[in-house]
Amino acid sequence: MDDMEKYNSLPIWFKAVFAVSILLLAGYVYLTFTAPIDPATNTYNLNTVQTFWLRFSVAVPLILIWLIGLSAATSVVRYAGTIPGAKESKGFSRFGAGITAMVFGGIANSFVGGFRQFLTTAVAKQTMLIVTHYLAIVGPLLSFIFLFLGAVALVNSMKNSNSGKIISRVAWSGVLVAIVSAFYV
Repeated sequence: MDDMEKYNSLPIWFKAVFAVSILLLAGYVYLTFTAPIDPATNTYNLNTVQTFWLRFSVAVPLILIWLIGLSAATSVVRYAGTIPGAKESKGFSRFGAGITAMVFGGIANSFVGGFRQFLTTAVAKQTMLIVTHYLAIVGPLLSFIFLFLGAVALVNSMKNSNSGKIISRVAWSGVLVAIVSAFYV
């Protein structure tokens, strides 16, 4: 299978999320390296060069992690697409969606957080901080829900297995508690 066939085998929702993730990643890089140095938060009196290397040492590992995550999501989603009639297809599709939600949530959170450095009023900075905190909750919550649903689907795909239904009933109560807790924060 050549690269174009691999690309065409991906679902449209994944192509859209992947494209937006790359754009947000590029925006994160731009915001990170063009942000002004705020004297109020520069407690160590770092100069421009030191600030650049500090930002570089944080941004590069994050970018590598996100690219590895996008690669993993692509692989799982592509694999799920190669077994459309198989009973495991539903589980792997949900795993792919879970990994995608985790990576996208992290990139989106960092991108939105990057704007905070450009804000000048305390109210705007506090508002953006609250938004990033909620993004830090919603991304993993969606991710773990999809991963959970994928695990349940894979367990249910086993022959003569009733354990998946039991896991599903017990865990949905946990999902409900997690959702309520997330909105309480």
